[in-house]
Amino acid sequence: MTGSTSLAHGMLASARLPTGAAGRARGAPRRKRSWSCALPGSGLRPHALRKARMSAQKQDRAGLEPKSLGQWCRRPPPREPLRRGTGLELSARAPRAAAGARLGLRSPTTHPFHCLEEVFLRAILAVLTLVTLPLLAPAQTTPFLTDDEVRMLANEISGDRAFEHIRWLSHWHRDSGMEGYFKAAEYVVKAAREAGLQDVRFIEQKLPGPNYTAREAELRIVEPVDLKLADRGDHAVFLADGSHSADVTAELVWIGDASDQALKGREVAGKIVLTSAHPAFAARQAVWGKGAAGVVSFYSGGRGDDYPDQVAWGRIPIDPPDGKKGTFAFMLSRRKGLALRALLESSGEQEILGTGRRAPGGRILVRARVRTEIGRAPGRTGFVEGWIRGTGRRDQQIVITAHLQEEQGSANDDGSGCGSVLEIARALNRLIATGRIPRPKRDIRFWWTDEIYSEYRWFRDHPDEPARMLANLHQDMTGANQAIGSRVQHLILPPHSRTSWLDTLFESLGTWLIETNNAYLAAGLQNSQPRPFSRPIVAARGSRQGYNARFVPYFDSSDHMCFVEG
Repeated sequence: MTGSTSLAHGMLASARLPTGAAGRARGAPRRKRSWSCALPGSGLRPHALRKARMSAQKQDRAGLEPKSLGQWCRRPPPREPLRRGTGLELSARAPRAAAGARLGLRSPTTHPFHCLEEVFLRAILAVLTLVTLPLLAPAQTTPFLTDDEVRMLANEISGDRAFEHIRWLSHWHRDSGMEGYFKAAEYVVKAAREAGLQDVRFIEQKLPGPNYTAREAELRIVEPVDLKLADRGDHAVFLADGSHSADVTAELVWIGDASDQALKGREVAGKIVLTSAHPAFAARQAVWGKGAAGVVSFYSGGRGDDYPDQVAWGRIPIDPPDGKKGTFAFMLSRRKGLALRALLESSGEQEILGTGRRAPGGRILVRARVRTEIGRAPGRTGFVEGWIRGTGRRDQQIVITAHLQEEQGSANDDGSGCGSVLEIARALNRLIATGRIPRPKRDIRFWWTDEIYSEYRWFRDHPDEPARMLANLHQDMTGANQAIGSRVQHLILPPHSRTSWLDTLFESLGTWLIETNNAYLAAGLQNSQPRPFSRPIVAARGSRQGYNARFVPYFDSSDHMCFVEG
């Protein structure tokens, strides 16, 4: 996985580049979705493709054409379509800056959140430098901050506090419009007020589709042995979102990848199908195309061999085709799915899935029980907002964002960004309250959003708002364990069409943090420390891993894209 911190500027410059290839940042990836979270090392993931589609869908739901945002977010005279970015973003006056792309695979446990102070310090340094630049003296380490100021900030921020927020957010399956989403929002409202933010509120927005919440779901073998395969009470992702209520006992049959060729000659009507395909595709092919009763999928997005016990976050269409009934889909790990396939494809007597019971293979009878609540469209969603009010002008807001909606196990995407932003708010307010830093001249605005959709919807409903925004700092997926899979945090630069002095600020602070929190620099003050860093910034319960990050060309896939278009 990867995360990203991105710097993206909005509409400060008077010159604009045209849209299309000529207007795209040179060298920037064209991909719509990739690991645009808050740490680098991302590659294009299968889940990234889903996120790209989701991004387009959210623009459509907001009633926007992907390249027509300029009509409501640009400031006259010249008006031009907007541009996008992702990660922890600093974007100058743009209507959005994005967060991470989703993997779609979630570990049963939360992602380890380590070395958090580095993430927070980078964000706080950027914010403070932006809002109080005239007050800062020449520094020994970076031209934007003195050693005393760096120590002051490092002493205040706490990765452990942020991690506690992540632990709470991971209680809830919190996709758009779900009951869990509103519970997570209530938690953030409470935590934001405790962090000292002003005018904290939940801003309700219309959701184009219906509100959906799953109450319970269980899949178990009833013959030849009683064995539970999946229970939503163990993890919400065992049931694909969009599933309808059902209570079905039927034979389980293997249909491979659910392609026309795989289904040719197979009798699946009234049966529950086992597939390696995405559950939505299998539902279209086998349920609505061939009359199957439901789907069991161990789709892994190509990562199942590396993580055979992960369960993918899946979804099926909540609205069935005309004349068809809604269905259900369960998600299993690749290991469990392959074991079921092997049992169905064999006939000899064998031990059944490690139960100690021996029986002939070739036939499995399962029972699927699902209870969900589906409302009427349009539903409701929204986002949380809070402020640190400045002392001066009101038309150059610094907007700090993270996205609240995700699946239950998604501690990193973007529970980590939400926890990080809450800690940034607390640390800044604490420093202001104790007189260690002055109150900023510009307003700092905090948003915890329904990813991408909330910003698009807000800017459409309030077309004058973008003109009051100077920059966006977006955090998405800032908490991955970088020791797993050689992960690298992405520090995403703005598009070349949005170049400004903020690029220098971003690179200076980011480079300083990378170089002072890796062992390759001389670290004479650390003496016998096992991982000598020249200026270590680590959480009390964090690791001493080096801060593996690098600057990358602009790409989108999260909320920051909303602020750099235009």
